[in-house]
Amino acid sequence: MTRGEMELHQTFQIISGTLKTASGVVEITNGRLEGTRIDFSAGDADYVGLVSGDRIDGIFRSPSGEGKWGAALSADP
Repeated sequence: MTRGEMELHQTFQIISGTLKTASGVVEITNGRLEGTRIDFSAGDADYVGLVSGDRIDGIFRSPSGEGKWGAALSADP
């Protein structure tokens, strides 16, 4: 499982930010939040998830396949 860091910014329903992994940093594009559903693209992958409290769980799809992903809120250092 690849671990990384995601930084999200929200303006109304629009989501932006970055996704940082060992492979590098990519911009989050086409981000939307509708109710508890979040979807965005990062690099060559599309992500869909459900927000519940301080967690997001969902699936991603890329040319190399698909799988599950998750994120949890972390305190600022």
